[in-house]
Amino acid sequence: NVIGVSQLGLAFIQNLTPIEYTRKPISEWPEEWGVEDDGLNDTTTPILGMLAQDVKAALDLCEISTFAGWSQDPNGMQRIGESAFIYPLINAVKELAAKVEALEAQ
Repeated sequence: NVIGVSQLGLAFIQNLTPIEYTRKPISEWPEEWGVEDDGLNDTTTPILGMLAQDVKAALDLCEISTFAGWSQDPNGMQRIGESAFIYPLINAVKELAAKVEALEAQ
């Protein structure tokens, strides 16, 4: 069932900060995550991403409680689902296009 049009857009996107990072060794991960070190965790290759905590903070600023791009496991591990960011980006582009049109009309 469609609930309505999403309001998640430019304000949300503007509060996100992509970062470059490397993964921590599994030995430094919280024990409650229960992750076994299989030796496949690459700790040297830089990754472009975002901090899940920052995504949650941006959602809170926008007073959004549901977004498939952020979740928290029962053990406290926060996760990001990158593909879900397409939808607020579409709204952000539409908002920016409307601003450009308004400026061009002046």
